Amino acid sequence: MIRKLVLVLMSCTLFACDLVKEADAINENLDAKTIWIFAQINVPQKDNKIEDYYYYGRVSESLFQRIKDNEIEKGYIFLEDIKYWGDNDLIYDYADNEDVGSMLFRIEDIRRIRLIKTEPKAGMGSEQFDDLKETPLPTEPLPKAVEIKKEISLPVAELLPAEE
Repeated sequence: MIRKLVLVLMSCTLFACDLVKEADAINENLDAKTIWIFAQINVPQKDNKIEDYYYYGRVSESLFQRIKDNEIEKGYIFLEDIKYWGDNDLIYDYADNEDVGSMLFRIEDIRRIRLIKTEPKAGMGSEQFDDLKETPLPTEPLPKAVEIKKEISLPVAELLPAEE
């Protein structure tokens, strides 16, 4: 419900922007299938400085694909279940007593975005992704399968269907 309300409010702000592209991004945010991503987002501040944010979150799979393919360059991206890089290079949950763990960003502010295979765990750092790296292929040939032969002898009567 909150997600739909946020998306409706976003659509109200479309009058100052390119309507078609903005509406396209909003529609993609409604996709029910979500994936985990890591995003670096540079948000402009009032004093002409840029603040860098590093977030993990769930986003619409179709929106991610269209951003990746440069089909959508403007509009909003809705991140859910956000986790962020904090002190000591650890990951923390964004949700707390005040925040629900979801935020809305402009697609134009994304500097880097990549797909993550699994949900990041709060309290851990990048070492949690070490097991997900590709393992090198063995240089030695794999052992051949052992062929097991076992003869089974059944009476012919057990192989035929029973007569009624």
